[in-house]
Amino acid sequence: MRGVVISVPIPKSSSSIPVPDNMASPYVIQLIDGSAYPVSPDVMNDIVTTPVTSLSKVRFPSWLGNNQKVMYLSQGTYVKGIMEWNLDKHLWRFSQWRKNGVKFFGVDLLNFCQDFQKYIDDGSLVPGWHSGKSFLLAGSTCHISATDLKSLIPPGSPLKAFHSTNPDRPVWLDSYQEEYDGLLSNSTFDIISEDEFKALQKQYGI
Repeated sequence: MRGVVISVPIPKSSSSIPVPDNMASPYVIQLIDGSAYPVSPDVMNDIVTTPVTSLSKVRFPSWLGNNQKVMYLSQGTYVKGIMEWNLDKHLWRFSQWRKNGVKFFGVDLLNFCQDFQKYIDDGSLVPGWHSGKSFLLAGSTCHISATDLKSLIPPGSPLKAFHSTNPDRPVWLDSYQEEYDGLLSNSTFDIISEDEFKALQKQYGI
């Protein structure tokens, strides 16, 4: 039966000597039927399910947590919803609910724990709820124009713009090159070696 942890053991003081889990104060879990049970800390890992991310130090952005408001890109349009952890399937899910509590739309986010950065990079997930024309279509603008452009819908990210299947790929590559050359000619950045990057990364963090 499902439930939630409503109380956790807290040391009497910061200087208290830790005690073994089987002797520590219990957690308290309240089940969906309203009943509450004390649970020893030494068995909590066996009964509490947590989403597995990765063995790396990568962490979810805070806005991707359970019940957080996000916008999901569906067929070129952003829709408002929330992030949900599906306990039955052990996967993350985007869900859109009506005001009367009925689920209107949802999609499983497969391999989300490993690939959440891809959803961010390609614009599939956006933090918070927004209104206005800028979010009616994918991308930061609602209309674009260029010579020989086949689609007036912005691709949403460089990943989509430069994809080999995008018929407007040459146009976006030219646009990117023009922007890059402009930044380069104005000395807006310095090109460094991989060793220099690693040294800076070690000094200042990721």
